[in-house]
Amino acid sequence: MIGRWFIRLFFIFYLLLVLLGFTDIAFYFKPFLVPSLLLLFSVTDFKYLNKKLLIALFFSTLGDVFLMSAGSLFFILGLSSFLIAHLAFISIFYELTKPVFVKGVYTYLLFGLLIYEVILLKYLWPNLEGMKVPVLIYATTICVMLWVSMLLLRTNKS
Repeated sequence: MIGRWFIRLFFIFYLLLVLLGFTDIAFYFKPFLVPSLLLLFSVTDFKYLNKKLLIALFFSTLGDVFLMSAGSLFFILGLSSFLIAHLAFISIFYELTKPVFVKGVYTYLLFGLLIYEVILLKYLWPNLEGMKVPVLIYATTICVMLWVSMLLLRTNKS
């Protein structure tokens, strides 16, 4: 019980640092957010804690750590780490959806998501230079993750 409150207070503390403009201090706390989430899962009866979730949270943390450093190498390592995390999340969400037939509003949401990705990439494309393929892969992965998470919401309502 005390552990849950401590973790929640940690998240509130971090958000206050960001909202109050203490971004230099918040910068050093950011890599501890995801591990504290894992700690929260471990002190609760969280039934979805499995190997894939551990992988996703590990690579999310690693991505945060890599992005703390400057330079294109650290950017690529951070992007790659987050890509692995998102692929793990997609796998988790997909398993939980027990694939369903998509119709109605979810078809429109998929169409809207595709339009969003095209507009985002059209805006970013001229400035990407050698990063076009990695950004295309990453943006598509994010959109797939969002789509599968929306299907998960539909599955849980059934």
